[in-house]
Amino acid sequence: MKKLLLVSLILGLLILSACESSDDKTKGISGEDRFVGGTEGLKLEFVENSPPNKVFTGNPFDISLRVRNVGDADVNVQDVKAKLSGIGGSSWGLDDGKETISPTGDLAKSEKLPDKSILPGGEAYIEYLGLNYGSETGIGNYPIRIELCYPYENTAETKLCILEDFRSDTGKICKLGTKTVYNSGGPVQISEIIDSQSGSGTSFRFTLTKKGTGTLYTQGTNCFPDTSKVEEVRETQKNTDWIFVDIDTKNEISGLKCSGLKDGDATSGLFRLGTGVVTCTLSGESVNNNRLQAIDIGVKYQYLQSVDKALVLE
Repeated sequence: MKKLLLVSLILGLLILSACESSDDKTKGISGEDRFVGGTEGLKLEFVENSPPNKVFTGNPFDISLRVRNVGDADVNVQDVKAKLSGIGGSSWGLDDGKETISPTGDLAKSEKLPDKSILPGGEAYIEYLGLNYGSETGIGNYPIRIELCYPYENTAETKLCILEDFRSDTGKICKLGTKTVYNSGGPVQISEIIDSQSGSGTSFRFTLTKKGTGTLYTQGTNCFPDTSKVEEVRETQKNTDWIFVDIDTKNEISGLKCSGLKDGDATSGLFRLGTGVVTCTLSGESVNNNRLQAIDIGVKYQYLQSVDKALVLE
């Protein structure tokens, strides 16, 4: 009976271990061990020979794009839209409106595991199948472009120096100045976090930078507005370069107020890239001890990127 109970206990522990999620395994990890890092969210690659470099009139061909999530944020494929440009219409066997589609597959985030190895993210495919140019005219070169519009987010982690009394060196355990920043993988990066004295309190500022050649919008923006509808086009233009920023003090700092943000609250709101820095100030009355304080700076946005390939029609 004791042996049976022991075997049952071991089996139970094995099952619990197998059911442990990757989030559980990485819980509590911080700094450089927390993020995969990098400056990409989704990576786009044409599947080999799809399309081929050269196609012939009357011969069907496919266009297939492989999408991999190489960053640190999950993406729901239903929120991703792809648009084919360069060719289209009935002459290519593509019905009007079929240029814009969603991928199939899974785009779960990449993850850094406790042993520092990388668990690859999910992948999905965008497919335009059975294309066929049926006319004898129009022979020549065509630029194939697929644009991808999707929501993404980034997180940066740092530690601030919070001081109770600037007039005395007694009890100081940290120094003000430029901080070390750890960024999650994605096309927006937070840098140049600097804390300093501000009156009797502490302030810090940071810079947000777009990496890569894509276009940023407020999350939820339609990257492909109907050009016949002026209001849709204006809304997309209005949201260009505006991203949502949230400073998370993990409920350890009260009285923090940030400037440079709009349409939010004291520590969050919209920020337009290229317009300066975000500055946050903490009054001296809100500080009751000297300490290093970990914070997260999160950003959310819509991202539009593209990939091109030359196609020769003979």
